[in-house]
Amino acid sequence: MKCFIFPQIKSLRGFFISTYGIMNLKGKNVFVFPTSGVGMKFYNNSLIKLLKSKGAINKGSFACKGSFIVKEFTNIKIFDIMGRLSQGHPNNKDFSKAERFIEKVVP
Repeated sequence: MKCFIFPQIKSLRGFFISTYGIMNLKGKNVFVFPTSGVGMKFYNNSLIKLLKSKGAINKGSFACKGSFIVKEFTNIKIFDIMGRLSQGHPNNKDFSKAERFIEKVVP
């Protein structure tokens, strides 16, 4: 699967990858909480697998749509359509779902 990352997120992704080798997550509780153009939880699977490989205990996974400006990272038409569909997200409904998720995973 090809991964498209926003320019401002590349540095965060680079930081995570560069510190991955030294992170000690053994026995630590983690959860994955991103936004994306389509807001599908299965996009979290590779990160969850990576965190588990470091000994982390996955307490949950949440995802919702997030607004983005397509022309900032690609000119592929399908992403333009996805960008239009995700406008206005996260919205109040997304925030309510996120709040319920956090209440479940954070005691």
